[in-house]
Amino acid sequence: MDILVRKEKHGKWKKVRERKFEDEAALQNILYQSPEIIPIEKLGEDFLKPKVFIKEAGLPGSGNTDLIGIDEKGGITIVECKLATNTDIRRKVIGQVLEYAAHLWQMDYEQFDNICCKAERWGDKHLINAMREKMEETEEALSEEEFRSNVTSTLRKGDFRLIIAVDALNDELRRIIQFLNSRSEWSPQIHALEMRQFETAEFQVLVPELFGPPPHPTTKPEVKMDEERFLRESSEICIQLYSRLKELSKREEFRTTDFTKRGFAFRLRKHGNLFILYPNYLEMWFGLGYPDDFLDKETDKKFWSTVSQITVFKDKMDRKNPVVVVNNDTWKQGHVDTFVTAVELLGSRLGQQ
Repeated sequence: MDILVRKEKHGKWKKVRERKFEDEAALQNILYQSPEIIPIEKLGEDFLKPKVFIKEAGLPGSGNTDLIGIDEKGGITIVECKLATNTDIRRKVIGQVLEYAAHLWQMDYEQFDNICCKAERWGDKHLINAMREKMEETEEALSEEEFRSNVTSTLRKGDFRLIIAVDALNDELRRIIQFLNSRSEWSPQIHALEMRQFETAEFQVLVPELFGPPPHPTTKPEVKMDEERFLRESSEICIQLYSRLKELSKREEFRTTDFTKRGFAFRLRKHGNLFILYPNYLEMWFGLGYPDDFLDKETDKKFWSTVSQITVFKDKMDRKNPVVVVNNDTWKQGHVDTFVTAVELLGSRLGQQ
């Protein structure tokens, strides 16, 4: 394939020469610096380009990912970079990208945020701050609650976009990807991003091409959560908890926002601390300043002493964004009363401040 360039309406067409990437770090860096290069729109109109890329994120027990991309709707893209000269491009790279996805799967938001902060050396800055900086370029508003909820949902479901970025796509890797993607629409979908670069004395030309399964011809619109759907999808104990929290939210120290896209949300009125009950799990958001800016130590200790009677809470203390499973196996008779008592404690204490 010949590529010709010229200055607009002036001069002769000049043939560009292909420029090889010096190493995999060069391929990684060009994506890291310009995430908009990836033609995500080829995966379907509902997919967004990553706005924030995290480089060399360390995953406990797995190693460092090349790149993790996050978009403003909480979508997560995992990218592994390989040159055609690397023999790992044929088989090992598939295992690597799947291993990274497996380690991110069901990770809670706080742990994911910490991994991003550590990799990027942000100090006091967090993922939400980095995303907001990128969103300033588009002048679009970003809801922290919705962003956290969407990222949490993506992590819990493992609904990641897996991309292998290469300088040249060989037949072996193409066939492996085609085979994996042909098995089932519910299996992990893996794409190859071929990145070829060319140059003249004046221009640098990049030709990104995304290979993988075509987008589904139709995308079912997401059905917003409502009470009927919530009751249909939830376990018996989750329904009991929902009923108690619904009654609790009518009190002065609480306020309800009814249903979000995926669950039932309610807050402590004065401080806005958010609780969202999804079908079969509960997410709590205590804020970036937790625990120092949240409660006096005595009340905080009483809260965790109470909820720790429920086994799923025992390792969640001091987390800003604890997420716990709520089903008939993990919650026993009386646990709903225990949790409601703890929430009442927070409401009464914060209402006095």
